[in-house]
Amino acid sequence: RLCSERESSVSYQELKDLKEGNILHVDVRGRWEIDRDGKIPESVEVLLKELVEALQMNAADFKEQYNQKMPVKSDHVVFSCFAGTRSRQALSFATSLGFS
Repeated sequence: RLCSERESSVSYQELKDLKEGNILHVDVRGRWEIDRDGKIPESVEVLLKELVEALQMNAADFKEQYNQKMPVKSDHVVFSCFAGTRSRQALSFATSLGFS
């Protein structure tokens, strides 16, 4: 399931369309789920329990840890997980940190 600030959920096709633009796709599934089900292409993997800390890192540390540019608060970010619960939590965390 996918969540973004514009919509509480987006479809797979909507995600594909969004990825043609400039978005950051954050996969908040557990590592065992990624090992079992596979990595989502062009996504950054951040465990939900690490997300708040990750979104408050400085840009260099985020890049080193996640091999991805640190999002700024005005960037478009989409969160995904298996069933939608964690991606909604991730969206809530990001919003509480000032991401629009």
